Amino acid sequence: MLRTMSAGKLGTPLSGPVETRADAGRLLAAVLARACQGIEDADAPECPAWRVVPRLADLAIGDQVSVLANDLSRATAGASGEVWTPEGRAPLGDVLRDVAATADEVRRLLA
Repeated sequence: MLRTMSAGKLGTPLSGPVETRADAGRLLAAVLARACQGIEDADAPECPAWRVVPRLADLAIGDQVSVLANDLSRATAGASGEVWTPEGRAPLGDVLRDVAATADEVRRLLA
């Protein structure tokens, strides 16, 4: 949905937790990136230094979310147990439920 929105629609102000539809996409990108990194670094003895997701132009957000969703799909293949989150270790299922809940909320905001 983000990939097909016009610049005007992506930049339209929203009422709620994010300012624009593009910012909703940025929120989802950040959640996807953290989940992916937490899974990839699950075997690390300490919480990783979290990477910062680059802030791209509004029209690039859809591609960024798509790439990160693909990365998460690859990271979860064969993954299990506990993974890192910014708050510490958590079960993989809980992390994926949080990602899904964020995706649902963003979908609602984009409608």
